[in-house]
Amino acid sequence: MMTGGIVALMVGVVLAFAVSAIASRLGARVAFGWSCWLPLGGLVAALLFGSHLGYDLIAVLAVIVLASAGLTGFGVTLTVRAVREGAAAPAPLIWGTLIAAAPLLTLLAMVEFRAFK
Repeated sequence: MMTGGIVALMVGVVLAFAVSAIASRLGARVAFGWSCWLPLGGLVAALLFGSHLGYDLIAVLAVIVLASAGLTGFGVTLTVRAVREGAAAPAPLIWGTLIAAAPLLTLLAMVEFRAFK
């Protein structure tokens, strides 16, 4: 039986290939818009099924934090580039960046209010 860390690693590789395929076909902004929901969905799934994961929940949460931080950095870069180029509507990029940062803020609030015991 595979552990949660191995499953998270395999899912991460598959998603990296999928996002790179979308980015090469439709552009980086579209790929970012589609992938910014992944860490938030992963956090919801991890919190719902956390009792079934046991200690593998730590590895899953670490992958969620890394993915969320990476997507937030990528979103900030795309937003700054769009503003410098004078793009008409960088609002979807800003919303995508905020959605990608939501798991980081949620985990920070949960740690601050001691939701993990």
